[in-house]
Amino acid sequence: MKSTKQILVIVLCLALAALALAGCNRDWAADYDDDERIGGSVASSSIKGSSIVTINDTTTFKYNTFNGTKEMWSVNSNGAGAITVDHALEISKGRFKCVIVSPDKEVTVLFDETSVDNKSYDVPEGKSIIKFVGDDAGVELVLQLTAEGDASLKILGDSSRKQNVSLID
Repeated sequence: MKSTKQILVIVLCLALAALALAGCNRDWAADYDDDERIGGSVASSSIKGSSIVTINDTTTFKYNTFNGTKEMWSVNSNGAGAITVDHALEISKGRFKCVIVSPDKEVTVLFDETSVDNKSYDVPEGKSIIKFVGDDAGVELVLQLTAEGDASLKILGDSSRKQNVSLID
């Protein structure tokens, strides 16, 4: 017969295993549609099969599967800034969008469907964050961001995007 301590240890181990497995079953679809969660300070993502290449000021992102929210750039402005977003996006599966979150946590979608476009967006005073958001998304994205006025862009997270690749003619 097992002692009380042994039973307690087994129950605790089972509870910890259940908690760990519960975190693996994240509802990425619900996250994708939740502006409050996207605008929040916690970014969580699961990415499988990715490549990121920067040549001059243009970056190409390829994701076999992108789930969740990933902070990509911060944009600082004193209130007289803007960013120009020049992109070509192809979504092969799932859903994907690029958003900017203002200092007051307002979420604005920059693009969210297969498209080629060039638009300018005013940036409010303070620090805004540009994020990628995906729900089982297969994506190829060519993107160039340009800061205008008093806006400045800073790459967040992935240090491999900080290095440019020069082409030799």
